[in-house]
Formats: sequence, C-alpha cells, structure tokens
Amino acid sequence: LNEGFAEYFEIIKNHMQTGIVEPNNSWTINNKLAKGVFNISRLIGSEESWKQNNTSKLYASSWATIYFLMDSSQGRILL
Repeated sequence: LNEGFAEYFEIIKNHMQTGIVEPNNSWTINNKLAKGVFNISRLIGSEESWKQNNTSKLYASSWATIYFLMDSSQGRILL
C-alpha cells in the first residue's frame, strides 16, 4: 500500500484549488496497463518478491491497485 500510494500521488496536477491525479505514464500506454500486474492476493503476500527482479511489476501492480480503488467511492471507503 505504501508504494502504491507513493506512485499514485507522484503525478498530481493542480487546477485552481483542485488536485487532479493523472495516470502514471510509466505504467500505462494509451490509458491501458503497459505490463501485466499481480492480482491483489499475490501483491499483498509478496514481501519477498521486492528483493527479486519483479520490482517493476510490483510497483506497477501497487500503483494500479490504488488507482483502481481511488476511482470509486466504495474503493476510497475500503482504503
């Protein structure tokens, strides 16, 4: 969750007094995920994977999870 929030809030544009979170172009191409991501159950239980070569996929998965949850009121309540 920590890395997901960090990636999510990394790209914020301000318009007047409104913060707009934009998709991270590092993880998307034409508003679609550029790479595959881990499902949520594997992502949550993947502490050891951060030490392996999956870091790019883990960052993308963390960002995608937070981006998905923040896109709805139910997801924001869950977080």
